Amino acid sequence: MDADLAARYLSVSKTTFLNRVAKKAYPSPLREGKRVLWDRRLLDRFVDAQFGITGNAASDTWDDIWAGSN
Repeated sequence: MDADLAARYLSVSKTTFLNRVAKKAYPSPLREGKRVLWDRRLLDRFVDAQFGITGNAASDTWDDIWAGSN
C-alpha cells in the first residue's frame, strides 16, 4: 500500500506516518521501481509488537480473541 493508505491503516496523518518512518519508528517501505510501498503484514506485525500481541492473530476467530480477553 502507498503512504496515504498506510497512514490511514495506522490511523495517523500522512505527515506523522512519514516522520515516524524517517525516524525508524515505523516499518521501512519496500520499493517497486519508482513506487514506494508498505506491506500490510509488516504493519500488522509492528502493531502487534507495540501492543504485546503474540501468536498468529490473523488465524484467530472472534471467539478465540474474546476467550483470551476474559
